[in-house]
Amino acid sequence: MKKLKLILLFTFGLSLFVACNEQEETKQDNKPQDEHFDFIGQVKSSSGYEQDSVKSNFYKDKTGESYTLYLKDVTFSDKMPMVSFELKNLEIQSSGEDTIINMDTLVPYWNNAPFATMTLYKFQAKISKDSLIFTSEGGASSSVGESSLSYKAKRNQ
Repeated sequence: MKKLKLILLFTFGLSLFVACNEQEETKQDNKPQDEHFDFIGQVKSSSGYEQDSVKSNFYKDKTGESYTLYLKDVTFSDKMPMVSFELKNLEIQSSGEDTIINMDTLVPYWNNAPFATMTLYKFQAKISKDSLIFTSEGGASSSVGESSLSYKAKRNQ
């Protein structure tokens, strides 16, 4: 009888261990994939201002439903201070060889707050395995057609 109880206790413990491991594996499979790409490139504005060696990160947000583009220490004119900002909630229109994003209006975030005076219009981005390119209107003037902004970068490996 003691052997039977010992065998039952051992079997119960083993089945509990296996069930916990299966549950942990399921949780890991449901996490969004960590997609994070680093780039370095050049910003150009229609005012003629150019800035080289601008670092950026393109990654899937925590919910896994949209993407964010983070630009570090960038400026769009010689009168503007360097800032780091995020372009959040980027929704992908197509994904295959290249990822394409088109948005009519995009408000950048600076210090986790909307930076409405830098609103970008007609934002278009193309992300491939080795490059990131985006163009937009607006920016420092925040008016459609008054200024344009572009960023061309290569993947930083």
